[in-house]
Order: sequence, then structure tokens, then C-alpha cells
Amino acid sequence: MSALYNRFCHVLHSRDRSVATNAAVGASTFRHSIGGLEQKVARLVRKLSCSIRSIRSRVCTFLVFTSVMIVVDPGRAAVITYTNESEFASAGSTLTMESFETLPVGDPSPPVNTSHFTITRVVPSGSDPLVRNDSLNEGPHATDGIQYLAIGHPTEMGGTLAFDFFTPVNRFGINIVDFGDQQAGSLQLATNTGELFTIATNPPQRADGNELFFGISTGSESFSRIELTSTTTNDGIGFDEAYFASVPEPSSFLILLTIAGSGGLRLRRYYRVSR
Repeated sequence: MSALYNRFCHVLHSRDRSVATNAAVGASTFRHSIGGLEQKVARLVRKLSCSIRSIRSRVCTFLVFTSVMIVVDPGRAAVITYTNESEFASAGSTLTMESFETLPVGDPSPPVNTSHFTITRVVPSGSDPLVRNDSLNEGPHATDGIQYLAIGHPTEMGGTLAFDFFTPVNRFGINIVDFGDQQAGSLQLATNTGELFTIATNPPQRADGNELFFGISTGSESFSRIELTSTTTNDGIGFDEAYFASVPEPSSFLILLTIAGSGGLRLRRYYRVSR
């Protein structure tokens, strides 16, 4: 009886050890599986972090590049023409106006210098005064003060009047007086960048002393020379109140570039610190 009892106890003890061993093996396997899963999750998190950093870096680079492109080339807007002086004056940046009041009357042999540009009568050279005043009692007349520029009267066959600006401009407008009351022809405006516009034609014939306005705005495209050409004969034409707007200096663009680049770098630093 005692031997049987001892054997029974031995079997129970062996079974307990087997159960404990199996439990230990199961726990070890579970810990190993959990450890492997943690490593996989950690690797996935690292990959996601790298991807997020890469995306942030690319976004920052894109923002800086876009800012630079906007500063360097704000967009080449289509050239806009104006026939109304008030609309032209209110349509953009601040304008400078030259009304030729301080120039000496006469000057049959240009060029004539103002504070912002040089005026030259290109074709024909002519002998009539370039700068005139209202004391002549002609069809051409001043629209501001008493002095104005003139071509084609009465001994000249049409002609070209050129304005050479000391600083590039992107807006120009001018009053035109007494065009088209004599012989047939046209009046055109051209820039040194290839833009060409027909301001007016005859026919139809216009009244003596008539007044026109013509202006252009070229957006980001600048120009430094304007030519006003009349093909009419024996037709005196006056020009007064030349409006223009200078293009910002290159140094201004450089300052904006620096600001844009600095903003992009700060954005990248912020993302690095926030990680």
C-alpha cells in the first residue's frame, strides 16, 4: 500500500513538472513573439518618421522654390492698353508725370533731357521747335500748363518721337493733341521690346485741336524706349503729360529672395525641433 502511494505521488510530481515546463516554454515563446512584434513596430515607426521627414523636407523645398519663382518672375501678365487717362492712373503703381514745363522752348536739334528720360526726334530731323507753348495759337496745345512736345507741323512729313528712359519702366501713357485733322495716316506706339500699337488713324478725319490719351501696362515686362510715330503729312501733333512707372530695382528682388529663403529654412528647423 505504501509503495502504491509513493508511485502515485511520483506520477503527480512528474506531471506537475511537465506542466510547469510547458508553461515556461509557452511564456518564453510568447515573450519572443512579443519582442519580435515590438521590433517590427519600431522599424515601421522609424520608416514612417523617415518618410514624414522626407515629405516635410520636400514641402519646405517646394515652398522656398515657389516663393523664389514668385519673387523673380511674378507672372507675365498680358499687355493692357488704356484710352482713358483716369483709368490708367488708377490701375496700378504710383505714376510719375512729366509735363515739359521746365524745358526751354525751341530746341530744334534734340536730344532734350528731362529728369527721367531723353527725348529725340528721330525721323525726320526737322527744323521746327520740338518744345512749344500755347502762344503759337495752333491746333496742338498743352493739356497741363502751357508747354508741350510737337512733331509734324507745318513743314515736316510725319515723324518719330523717341523717349529713352534712364530706368526701365513697365507703364507709359501720354496725351496726344490734334492728330488726324489733315492728311491720311496713322499714329503708332512701339517699345524696344517689340510691342507695337496703333493709337489712331485718319480716316476718319478728326476735329482741329482734338485730344486723345493712350497708355500701356506691361506687367512684369519692362522696357526702356518708347517711339511715337506719325505717318500723316502736314499734320502738327502735340504730346503732353507723359506718365510712367519705374520697375523696382534688382536689390529689392534680392531682399525678397532672402526673406523667402530664410522663411523656408526656419520652417525646416521648426520641423526638426518638433520631432
